[in-house]
Amino acid sequence: MQKFYIRVLAISLTGLMVCANVNSVYAINWGELGIATRKLVKPTAKSTEELFFKSKESSHDIKIPPAAFLQPARLYNEKLKNNLGNPQTLNIDDTNNAITIGNSKNESNNQNVNKDYKIKFNYQVKKGAIYKLKASGRLSESMTISGSTKALEEKNTTVSGKLEGTITVTEVDDMNREKIISLRVSKCTMSKNDDRNETVALAKGTRVIVRLQDPDKMFLINNKKVSSNIKKLLELFFSPIDNNVTDDDIYGTKERKKIGDSWNVNRAMAAKVLSKDGVVIQEDSIKGSTKLENITTVNGKPCLYITGKFEANKINLPLPSDYLIDKTVLSGLFATELPVDTTTGSLSDNTYVSILVEGRGRPNASDANIAMIYKTTQALQRSFTYIKP
Repeated sequence: MQKFYIRVLAISLTGLMVCANVNSVYAINWGELGIATRKLVKPTAKSTEELFFKSKESSHDIKIPPAAFLQPARLYNEKLKNNLGNPQTLNIDDTNNAITIGNSKNESNNQNVNKDYKIKFNYQVKKGAIYKLKASGRLSESMTISGSTKALEEKNTTVSGKLEGTITVTEVDDMNREKIISLRVSKCTMSKNDDRNETVALAKGTRVIVRLQDPDKMFLINNKKVSSNIKKLLELFFSPIDNNVTDDDIYGTKERKKIGDSWNVNRAMAAKVLSKDGVVIQEDSIKGSTKLENITTVNGKPCLYITGKFEANKINLPLPSDYLIDKTVLSGLFATELPVDTTTGSLSDNTYVSILVEGRGRPNASDANIAMIYKTTQALQRSFTYIKP
């Protein structure tokens, strides 16, 4: 299973491309908005001060997520943490508008504190490997288009899902990463717009082929592409692998580390992953660090409990010349439990990604300037049980 460290970046890139293609994605009919004589003002739905990063620095030297992301974080905890019985949750500090990702277990002892460990995110996947996956995810997207006195267009959508199943690795690539996997569904449900009533998305026994390095044909059932709704759901749990950069390249270190040690992300590698399809991330705007928090035990197996943070705020999007992006901020948090012996991948992981874009433009020569705010958050929690590593 591709772990979520690069997934943090992949989700970010997807969200940024939504902004770059706002006309087609949201089907906004600018000509019908009736704003030809209006002047640009700040959006009234949410103030800029409410939406963007501000004030204090975190322990990893990364700005605290804005207050606007605290409610999605609360929904994440409410909807996901009980589904897996996993102690990793988002810690919410209302006083300082802070979100951190944490684990309630703290099993470190004096012996562990004095010992150093090899940090290895990626392990050598074998064809025929089998493991069980249990996951919960949630995606929230919102866009506000504003004119002089009111919001002219508002779109808010959420997709939540749960997935349980058994995965068999059917093909690996030259770097011994998963290339094609077969998912046998035990349970798969989804809900939209935070509806409390979940519906069965895929029946028990359904076999899904996941082509991790073929984004155009990533999910197949009976050799046919899945519907757009099922694709959106499955994208909560699986991300494509389309480059030669690994989690170790970005978040890892060649040095052995002790409990409490932290190290910076590889900014050049992170920029490389994110800068594609016309999106350019300036390397000097990237901040991030990874930390070995403690040693935990999962199913009797000693694990390194590792957390990480990531942020970038200088992002160039491939927009038409009549658009101007005022601010872009993306951030990601992750936590994982990696076996000390590195014989398998992580036994649990937890991801939270947020993206915020503010812009303005003149879609037509006759239009006055309008303002746009796009925001997305995605949360994911997964646990893995290896049957045949």
